[in-house]
Amino acid sequence: MKYRLITLVILVTLALSSAGCDTRRVAVRPHRTGVADVSIFYDELSPFGHWFQVDGFGWVWTPYGTPIGWRPYTHGHWVYTEYGWTWVSAWRWGWAPFHYGRWTHHARHGWLWVPGTVWGPAWV
Repeated sequence: MKYRLITLVILVTLALSSAGCDTRRVAVRPHRTGVADVSIFYDELSPFGHWFQVDGFGWVWTPYGTPIGWRPYTHGHWVYTEYGWTWVSAWRWGWAPFHYGRWTHHARHGWLWVPGTVWGPAWV
């Protein structure tokens, strides 16, 4: 079983790298302690989206370049790992918003990511 999981992770990594994805950020292993501070996300995600404040949520982030009607967990695929079903995003920035914090839909701004410090295989 362990051999199959390792083989699957290697195959997924190879498939993503051949598709032009940033495989350095594929999060299949959790950071057991999460991250100490959400400030790590601000610099890392700024080139890929817009940070702003929303009442009731504080600082939130929304990605650039998503098509009309876009929603989280639609550009990538699921992999079953020892941590359960884990989302492997095809977005270069997907290492953070799909494994830390939560997505919320705002009536005015659309899909927003609210950062958090706890890692999860997917926060759906």
